[in-house]
Amino acid sequence: MVRYVDERDSNGHSWDWLIPDCSVDQHETLEQVGLDAVLRAIKVQDYNGRSKGDNDESGIFQKMYYIFEGLLENARKHVQAIKTAMSLPLYGRVLYVDNKGPQVTMEALRRREAEGVCCAVFVSYNSVGIVRPDHSEILTLNDFTKAVIETAGESVGNEPGCWFAHESGYLLARGTSKARALSPSEVKLMDLVEAMNRYLDTLLGTTSKV
Repeated sequence: MVRYVDERDSNGHSWDWLIPDCSVDQHETLEQVGLDAVLRAIKVQDYNGRSKGDNDESGIFQKMYYIFEGLLENARKHVQAIKTAMSLPLYGRVLYVDNKGPQVTMEALRRREAEGVCCAVFVSYNSVGIVRPDHSEILTLNDFTKAVIETAGESVGNEPGCWFAHESGYLLARGTSKARALSPSEVKLMDLVEAMNRYLDTLLGTTSKV
C-alpha cells in the first residue's frame, strides 16, 4: 500500500506515462475504472461510515490490502499460465491443449502466432473443441472438421449433446468452460488436429507435418 501511494505521488497516473497520447475521453474512462478509482470509492465509504472527528484510516488500508493480495495472486496465476502456454505441444499449425484451462489456451494463441500457430484443439474434462484468435478469419467448422465429427456419430447443432459452432467461426466445441459437456465425446482429438491442419494446408497452400 505504501509503495503504491509513493509511486502514485511520484509519477501520477500510470496511464499518463504508459499512454501519454490517449484522448480526454479515454483518460476519463481509465480514471473511473482504475485502481485509483477503487481507492477513492473505499475512502468515500470509509469516511461516510465514520463518527465525526474519527481520523482512523485503518479500514481503508485493510480493504486495499485485500485488493492488492488478490491482484498479486492473479498476477502469479497469469505468469504461470504464460509459462504453460509456451510449452504446449504444436502439431503443424495447431496447438494441443490438454486440460490446461481457457486462460492458458488464449495466452498460447496470442503469444505463439510467430510460430505459425493458427488455432488450438482443447480438451477440458468432457468438453472438447477448437478455438482460434478473435482477429483470425479461419473457420473452425469446415468440411474437414465436420467430417471428423460426423464419422464419430456426432453432429453440429443446437440440441443437447451436439457440437456448437459460433457464427463468427472462431469456436467449435462440444461443451465449454461455462457450459460443460455432461458426457465424453467420441471424437478423437488428434483427428481434429489433423483435420484442422488439412484445412489450413488447403487454405494456405502449404503442407503440414503432424
